[in-house]
Amino acid sequence: MRYPAKPDDRIRRFAAFRNFSLHTPTSYLNTPTLKWGFIMTVKQLYSAACRLIYEVPFDDEDLKDGFPAILNQILAEALGYENQFRRLEKMPLLKIEDIPLYESADDDSEIPFHEILCRAALPLGVKAGLLEENVNKGAEAALAYNKYVTALSEITPAVFEELGESEE
Repeated sequence: MRYPAKPDDRIRRFAAFRNFSLHTPTSYLNTPTLKWGFIMTVKQLYSAACRLIYEVPFDDEDLKDGFPAILNQILAEALGYENQFRRLEKMPLLKIEDIPLYESADDDSEIPFHEILCRAALPLGVKAGLLEENVNKGAEAALAYNKYVTALSEITPAVFEELGESEE
């Protein structure tokens, strides 16, 4: 095994492990024009997270009310990982103030994060937060949070940059 693994290898291994299919036959890193579509809306993320905990979306008012705070926290935590994708694509980096504060699970606005983060990691983070709301599911919430953190680190590409010459 070579070290460090190329980012596309890490993503393929993660996708195979989690039974995800990437949106191209090869890898998003090999695509000449990355589909930076901001494709997931707040409502879609809430729906995906509810399904992960076997709840009917928009059925439980307590979950719906707690979701915006959980989402805002998860997005702040994932900002550095999002910026790695942006560095790879030579896009402007996001600052914390660039991320909108969401106030409703019914929001149809798009989440300004990379597609693979929205599909593979953010639902796990929201799932952990929603489970944490239930005092009887603390252990399950901790496991879900660990899966979220693992997903973030596994899918985020390593970006190698040239170091400038030191002036010694």
